[in-house]
Amino acid sequence: MAAGPDPFDDPQLLALIASELEALPPPEVSVPPADDFASDPLSQSPPSSARAADPFSVSEEPVLRATTEDPGYPAEDDFSALGGVSPEDPFATDEADEIYRNRRRRRTVMGLISTAALVLVLGAGLFWLFGSSEPEPWVAEGLTVLNEKGVPIAVPPAEAVVSGTRVTMAMPPPPKPPLQAKTDPASALGTEKSTARRPWLQSGQDAPAAPGEAAPAEAAVAAQAEKPTEPTAPPADPNAGKPKVVDPMAALPMLVDPLGPTLRAAGGKTPSYAGLPDLKVPPAPLKEAPDPDLAKRSPLGILPILGRDGRASWQAYAHPFKVQPPLPASAPKVSVIVGGLGMNPDATDTAIRKLPPEVTLAFSPYSPRLDEFVKKARANGHEVMLELPLEPENFPSQDPGPLGLLTILPQIDNLTRLETILGKTTGYVGLLGRMGGKFGASPVHMRPVLEAMTKYGVMYVHTASPKGLGDMRGIAVPVVQNIVMVDDRPFRDAFDARLSYLVTVAKQRGTAVGVTNPSPMAYDRLLAWMATLQAQGVVFAPVSATTGIPAG
Repeated sequence: MAAGPDPFDDPQLLALIASELEALPPPEVSVPPADDFASDPLSQSPPSSARAADPFSVSEEPVLRATTEDPGYPAEDDFSALGGVSPEDPFATDEADEIYRNRRRRRTVMGLISTAALVLVLGAGLFWLFGSSEPEPWVAEGLTVLNEKGVPIAVPPAEAVVSGTRVTMAMPPPPKPPLQAKTDPASALGTEKSTARRPWLQSGQDAPAAPGEAAPAEAAVAAQAEKPTEPTAPPADPNAGKPKVVDPMAALPMLVDPLGPTLRAAGGKTPSYAGLPDLKVPPAPLKEAPDPDLAKRSPLGILPILGRDGRASWQAYAHPFKVQPPLPASAPKVSVIVGGLGMNPDATDTAIRKLPPEVTLAFSPYSPRLDEFVKKARANGHEVMLELPLEPENFPSQDPGPLGLLTILPQIDNLTRLETILGKTTGYVGLLGRMGGKFGASPVHMRPVLEAMTKYGVMYVHTASPKGLGDMRGIAVPVVQNIVMVDDRPFRDAFDARLSYLVTVAKQRGTAVGVTNPSPMAYDRLLAWMATLQAQGVVFAPVSATTGIPAG
């Protein structure tokens, strides 16, 4: 397709356009002063008329400055709207700085408070976990009662009992006769004295003496001289009506232990279970147990009870004892209990077969062969006891075991554990407290246990502090205080010193009880010491014979 002719190629048209342009008036040009545009000719602006005709022009155009001019900083007064801020930092204000400083102060204070609270919480937690033992609960006088939380309510004052004696409550003093009104002889009927027939009464003189009769004053003096002197009544005892309770550890002689062991003599033998001598005379067995009148079945086993005739288990199952001549019946008595038996078969079997039947044996309730060992010991003439684990001072580092009585447990739980131990076997005379530095020293917790032992008719040997026994009113079974742990320092000289100490205490008080754990050294020194007692005027007896109450 061929292109059409170009209209601008027409000479006539071009001439017409040129003539029209020539008819237009020339534009007006306004020239500014030369100094304004001397340095920058490009900054010349068109005249106002041109700007008005130009729709794309602006009313005010920026004025460009030369790059060589130093702009500098405005004066401080130009920043009055910013509060007179220093020209070095036009974006900072005093108010902003104050806000920032307050915020930092609040953060610092909150951080210190949080740190202090965290330290207090951690300190309290560490004290609760690793702090000292709990303080003893508040104690008040009266009957002991523990609620479900173990809080004591009106417990008796802490007093101790005499070792080897039965504590009883004295009878109240007899009632005094009722007061009778005094009768004045002068006011009785028929005794009025007539002054008409007795003129000496008007002058206040005494009646004249009859012939051959002494004067009234002389007669009174003579009668007083002839009257026998009546004994004056002793002053009233302020403790009348109260049980006599004595601290079993008071006024004891001092125990002197050797500083350390000495070298064994040349040729001396080391004690061993096999090297101990056998008994020369076979011991007579004790009667069979349980006695049907002194036992009852329960979900926890056969439990001891008081008999209908008043007999108790500690009397029925005791080793028969009688002081043999030449010693008198009032000779001092010593007893040593071998505890911790039942866990080591060799130590247990040696104690049963080779120790004299007067030695009381105590068995651990955790022994897997407890009933077998108890029956075997009674067949060899030994009276037996069961150990009662009590909470020690360093619990839980030293744990009395799952049957241990704890101060943190409710009273009903501790009594259930006590019945569990009593139901494990039969034929025992009582319980031997073990450990017990904390539980055994608290009369609040010991009182319910001792009351339960009264119901079961079993005796108790206390190895902890005597203050834990408290007031013994209402406790009808014997409670004996251990005097010394014989094997506390397990070497020969210490054994001998502590066994000799028992003899000293027995001569002073009449009875003395010690406890030892099983070991070849303990058996060897015990047998050697027992052979010397008769020459010292002391008799060795089972623990039931040190109570002061005859056993059945």
